[in-house]
Amino acid sequence: NIKSSNYNTIYNNEIAFSTYGIYLESTESELSEYNNISFNTITCSEHGIYIETSESGGPTKAGTYGRVENDIFCNNLTDNNYGVYSSSASPCIIDNNISYNNYGIYCIGSSSDIVNNRIYSNEEDGIYIDNQEAPSLMPIIDNNHIVDNKQGIFVSNSFIIVNKNNVTLNRGPGVYLENCAGDILSNDISHNHDEQEPPPIDPQFTGIKIKNSENIWVAYNNVSFNEANIYIYESIDIYVDHNNITDRVVISNIYPGAAIPKGIYSFSSQDIGMVNNTINGCTVGIHLVDSDVTTFIQDNEFKLGTTGTAMLYGVLLEESNALVERNILDGIGGIGIYCKEYSNASIFDNLIMNCGDGIVCEFSSPIIERNDISLNEKGIYCMVGSDPSIHNNNIYNNTLFGLNNTDSGIIINAINNWWGTWLGPIHPSNPLGEGDKVSDYVLFNPWLTEPYE
Repeated sequence: NIKSSNYNTIYNNEIAFSTYGIYLESTESELSEYNNISFNTITCSEHGIYIETSESGGPTKAGTYGRVENDIFCNNLTDNNYGVYSSSASPCIIDNNISYNNYGIYCIGSSSDIVNNRIYSNEEDGIYIDNQEAPSLMPIIDNNHIVDNKQGIFVSNSFIIVNKNNVTLNRGPGVYLENCAGDILSNDISHNHDEQEPPPIDPQFTGIKIKNSENIWVAYNNVSFNEANIYIYESIDIYVDHNNITDRVVISNIYPGAAIPKGIYSFSSQDIGMVNNTINGCTVGIHLVDSDVTTFIQDNEFKLGTTGTAMLYGVLLEESNALVERNILDGIGGIGIYCKEYSNASIFDNLIMNCGDGIVCEFSSPIIERNDISLNEKGIYCMVGSDPSIHNNNIYNNTLFGLNNTDSGIIINAINNWWGTWLGPIHPSNPLGEGDKVSDYVLFNPWLTEPYE
């Protein structure tokens, strides 16, 4: 137990069956700082390494959060309740082996640097951080190997940077941020599987989960073989770009009853940007529920999985009025863009080809303009209660219909589209038409006599 002492070195000890393996205690007036704890082996203790700033024997309530700095370096911390426990302190935790504990690293009121550790097979979270009393602190989690914990990384009430970590084979979310802001950058997050029954709207296998948070940048990550690879719940101002997202439907066979795999799933969140992502082989590429016009899906590419697994939906919108723009949906096997449940989206400048149906509308009236829709079974398919505005699109070489409207109570306005020939679409009212077939209940004349550029 070191209290209010500085510049000590605690080196190469073996400690077992203790309440505290190593205990550094500070008070607000006398800090234990700049100590080096390295190359120790601590096992079978309540706390492997315990660092606390206290006032009158209790946790500090004043301004010392994040000030107390010590180095925890190259220790082996196994079979403890807490591998490292930090309260109102900010140790640098580097190059440690932290395994088979209840919690790997547990921090309260901390801006620790957690770097290059091997954190695996802990019963609860690999890394747990809660900065409720000091949310302006900024811990950094960088270049760690985090495997086979309940949750890989859990952070609440903090600004956080999660960078270049390998987070895999955990039993819950790989990275879970709640009431946070910050960055999730350049991580490899894969195969995080929770076998427990989730709440009805909660995905069961989650790579990155963001809940009740604001202003988070998620970029350049490889997120694969999770259920909801990126799950955004009741959050605002989340920007998801340049991620590689991969999944496979066989996960539903491994865990029967699991929700279908999704690339990005946003529930009741606003001002969400999904830009320049590559989404491979997810059953649903991007799924939005309850989003408004501040949300946008731009410049993403949707592909079959590496084993040729088809998507059920490229983009699935429910009660969502998002902007869907400049995306490539080529050969995904299922529906390119599905608008349902009063989703009056803006669908502009997309390439939608070699899908089952290009765009499907159900109780939805999106604006569909300047898209290239070809080589699908049905280019655009409008079911009950749908009245989209369809103009200046290139709709051609679709095998069954260019546009099929099955609601006899609505005449869809689809003038000024290119139907694959200057003679217009095939319909009984246009006997010379040679382009794609158009159903009844569609206004298609005048049409474009050359492709829209």
